[in-house]
Amino acid sequence: MRVLLRSAAAKYVIDYTKPEQAELLPASKGYAYVATNETKTIAGYKASKYELTDQATGLSSEAWFTKDVAIIPNYLTTVFDTAYGVPLSFTTKQNGIPVTTTVKQIKFEPVPDGIFSVPSGYQKMTPKQFREMPVGN
Repeated sequence: MRVLLRSAAAKYVIDYTKPEQAELLPASKGYAYVATNETKTIAGYKASKYELTDQATGLSSEAWFTKDVAIIPNYLTTVFDTAYGVPLSFTTKQNGIPVTTTVKQIKFEPVPDGIFSVPSGYQKMTPKQFREMPVGN
C-alpha cells in the first residue's frame, strides 16, 4: 500500500508492506452475513442486500453485493468475504464515524503508464519514520 501525504510544509510518500498494513488495520473478526430478499441495480449490476453484524463489536450494517462482475479486493473492500461477491454499496466505520461507500461506475480499460507513480516533490519515508515524526510536521 502506498500513501501520499501532503501538508502546506511538505509532501511524503510511505510504502507499507502487508505485515505493516496488518499492524495499522484494526483486528477484525469479520462479519456475520444474513441474506435478504431485496435486490436493486447499482452501477448497472444487480445487487443483493445482506444484513451484516460485526462479530467483534456486534454493530449492525448493510451491504449490497453482486456476483455479476469480479474485481480485485481493495483497501475498502478487503473486510468483506468475497464469497458474497463484489460489494457495491456498504457502510463501514472509520475512526468511529459511519462512512457509506457506493460504486458509481466500473470501467474495464487499460491503465495509463505512470498512473501509479509518485508525483514529483514527494520525500520517501518509512512507516517507522512516519510514526516517529514529531507532531506538527
